[in-house]
Formats: sequence, C-alpha cells, structure tokens
Amino acid sequence: MILALRKQPSAGLADDRLHAIYCATLTRDLLENVDWGHLDLARVLDEVPGALIKRSGRAGELQPLDLTDEPDLAAVVATVEAGLRDAA
Repeated sequence: MILALRKQPSAGLADDRLHAIYCATLTRDLLENVDWGHLDLARVLDEVPGALIKRSGRAGELQPLDLTDEPDLAAVVATVEAGLRDAA
C-alpha cells in the first residue's frame, strides 16, 4: 500500500497539517506489464483500481482526501503527524 502525504501550511493560527493526497495498493500483477520506458505516472495513479485520489482544476492538482470514512488511514496520518511534531 502507498499512502502519500503532503504538508499543508496553516493560515497562521495552528501548526501546519499533514494531509493524505493519495492511497492505493499496487499489486505485482498490476505492475507486471507496465512499460516503464513510456510511463505516464499521472494516468497510472488514476487507473489503479480502488485508489483514493481527488483532483481539482484544469491542471488536476491533487487535493487532500476526505478520510471521514477511512478511520484506519486517518489514524496513520495522525500518527505520522505526531511523530514529526515530536521529532522537531
């Protein structure tokens, strides 16, 4: 499983926050026939079955995922965020 996180700066009233921007499981079967020399990563990310991804705008910029229905992923994000805060 891949979980991509991005640090979002706050407006100044709180600490910066981590947000999940992509989550998917890449199986060996899925990657077996990839033409690595002509890979379009943006399209591959969108085509992974069951991937959680949210884009907006003409450029398709990745947006934070709503993890309301994904409590396990939200817990991972919170744990990583706490670990980074403790390390600072």
